[in-house]
Amino acid sequence: MGKTPFSKGFAQVFITHQKKNSVFKTKTELILMCNFLRIFMNKIFFHFGPGGNPYVDQALINDDSIYFWNQPNAQKDIQYIPYLVDSANREVMKLAEKNETIEIITHSIGAFIAMNLSDEALEKVSKITFIAPTYNFTNASINIASTVAANTNDEELSEHVLKMKTEPTSANFLAMFTRMSQIQPDYMKYYWAKDENQLKYNEIASQHDPLDENTLVTSAIELVDFYNKDLNEYKRFNCETRVILGDCDPLLDDNEKSEIESFFGSENVQRINAGHFPHCEQEIIF
Repeated sequence: MGKTPFSKGFAQVFITHQKKNSVFKTKTELILMCNFLRIFMNKIFFHFGPGGNPYVDQALINDDSIYFWNQPNAQKDIQYIPYLVDSANREVMKLAEKNETIEIITHSIGAFIAMNLSDEALEKVSKITFIAPTYNFTNASINIASTVAANTNDEELSEHVLKMKTEPTSANFLAMFTRMSQIQPDYMKYYWAKDENQLKYNEIASQHDPLDENTLVTSAIELVDFYNKDLNEYKRFNCETRVILGDCDPLLDDNEKSEIESFFGSENVQRINAGHFPHCEQEIIF
């Protein structure tokens, strides 16, 4: 399987640009079809993060009532995170034009987007489902690097983790991630409860666009340098909430999982045998 290296030593992308079986000959055709189908949808899915796409989620969830929004990539001379959240606000409002109320489903960094939506957009939302919510990218990056350091006994990575904890800057993040990528290129193997689930995910992902390197790096730098809120600093939601956590998720430590139960209410939190992609490891009804 082909791999494309990230700049500044980022881990290699695990999906390739193939699109062998697409029924759409151009991206424009796909966008037009999505806009048409949106009329029949009352749910919107915020996928795992900037630079990625929702097509594997769409294939595995297979729910026609969900609009799988493809997040925009970074633009030149524009702060990306505010642009991303503003784009999400517009998508929610568009969907609300066709439905009295809508639901949001988020995965990973998608939670950060939902938690930063405008009050006007959230007024249109009746329910939000958070899957493996990553609301603090800095903490998540420290957690996965700590996991890799513990499993490889790499002292240099452990030093980077300690420095990142005491000085959470994008420069320290890049140094930490670079070292982690060097000693464990396939660090995403820790994201899964079962190896076969990762293989299935990768097989589908290989049929679609690879991660956009510029967007991934740009978003990581902005998230580390400017967006480090703790969970309790976020506003509470007035709508119904549901949270699905993977017991094996390396991006959330035990304290954070307990904080999530406290913030959302333990009765609204479901833990399942999965890693960071619970919806790709077990069937979940939305």
